[in-house]
Amino acid sequence: MNCSHTKGATYFQMYWYRQLPGETMELIVFTTTTNKNHDFGKFSKEKFSATKPDAESGTFTVNDLVPDDKGLYFCAVSQTDGSGVTQTSLLWMYKNQSATMNCNHTKDSSYRQMYWYRQRPGEGMKQIVFTTSYSSAQYESGFSEDKFPAQKNDPQTGSLTVKKLLPEDSGVYFCSVSKHSDTGD
Repeated sequence: MNCSHTKGATYFQMYWYRQLPGETMELIVFTTTTNKNHDFGKFSKEKFSATKPDAESGTFTVNDLVPDDKGLYFCAVSQTDGSGVTQTSLLWMYKNQSATMNCNHTKDSSYRQMYWYRQRPGEGMKQIVFTTSYSSAQYESGFSEDKFPAQKNDPQTGSLTVKKLLPEDSGVYFCSVSKHSDTGD
């Protein structure tokens, strides 16, 4: 698989993730242009390989494919090491209850934008809402404040609630933070 971006050479760190059917998303490898010893964590370097020839591109390979490798694979890029953002990791709730997920970061207060995403099993990732500590939340089509109220009281913390849970609300929910908005011009 190939990954490329046009964000510029300062976005030289690349992350490759996998989500197997019915499981949560996992980071497989973190790569940079400056370090050729890529960090595969718990994953085997014989099973997975990655190259990072320059700041704006990278490749990822799954070797010796077997049916259990079937899943969603994707890449992300960053100017930083991706650390400093934490959120609720696993949440089990009953039908008709509400579930609240919290997100916070230790980056500086210029990272005011917070995005919440959902990925249902077998589907692509979808943005639910964009929040800041200085304006009202902006919901994407198909998502409403009544069902998905989001709170953002200060630049470094936020939460997302899913009300009146139904089986179709199951999925992987996650947050990200940014200095720049992806909305508007």
